[in-house]
Parts: sequence; C-alpha cells; structure tokens
Amino acid sequence: MGTMEVVSDHKKFWEMHDLGSIPVELKARFYELGDVDLVEHPPERVYEPHESFFEIISQSSRVRGISPVFHPFYSEFFLNLVERGIEVDLILTESVFGRVVEDSRSSLDAFLEVENASMYVTREEVRLASAVTDVFFSLSLFLKTGQYDSRFDVTSRDASARS
Repeated sequence: MGTMEVVSDHKKFWEMHDLGSIPVELKARFYELGDVDLVEHPPERVYEPHESFFEIISQSSRVRGISPVFHPFYSEFFLNLVERGIEVDLILTESVFGRVVEDSRSSLDAFLEVENASMYVTREEVRLASAVTDVFFSLSLFLKTGQYDSRFDVTSRDASARS
C-alpha cells in the first residue's frame, strides 16, 4: 500500500486534522503504516479509546510514545508497565509534564527510578499523540480547529508500522 492509498482510504479524516506536527519526510512514508485501521469512538464513550489502548499496550514488551495530552490513568499505567519489565520511553510536552508532577508525583518519581523507563520533556508544540510498540502503532491528531480529537485513532499492527 502506498502513501496515497493510506491517505485516500481515509481522505476526510486526514483533511480535517492538523498534520503540521508530522515532518514532511514522515508523511512521505505513510505507506509504511501498512494496513491502517481508523478506529472511531462515539462521543458518549470518550474513555473507550483509552481502554483499548491500555489493553493493547499491556501486551507489548517495548513502548515508545509522545503525548501532548494528560490522562489521569497514564501515570499509574506506565509505572505498572515498567515494574513488569516493559521498556517504556516517553516524550511529554512541558504542560503535560507539569500536570504529571502536580497530580502524580509519587508515580513519576517511582517511574524515573526504574532502569527500563525513560522520560523526556519537549518545549516544542506537539499536535499529535503517538505510541509505537512491538505489537502496535497508534496515532491521534488534533483537528484543524486546534482541539484534540479523542474520537479517532489511526492504528496498525503491521510490522512496518512498528519499526
């Protein structure tokens, strides 16, 4: 599947989302996502994307993620993963890191003490959330209006999307 097929298969989705945080060289490699699923969650089930995300991530042995979005369950969830021996590397925006410090200081301290855990903080404006594991790829975007879109996730289990 080529880049154009990945985009044209879900044209309306890509047109309404802000792709500015995705470097041009990565946009040209959208074909590497392979068989893409566009998962839509109805507004009345706002936490379902997180439930399925948690379930799939829990099956992984390595997790790399970037997030400009705070979720109250993330701190304990990622701490649990590293305590189970799963390698976790996270990049957070300054504002999300501030919320983690404010709301989950003890989990943050415990996370940072584990050898297989890494956390980085960026000052850059990030307009996407993404996770890449050994079993799964997930991408969530902001709408062009500036609002984070928690209703849609672009996912793939293809090996090319996970490398």
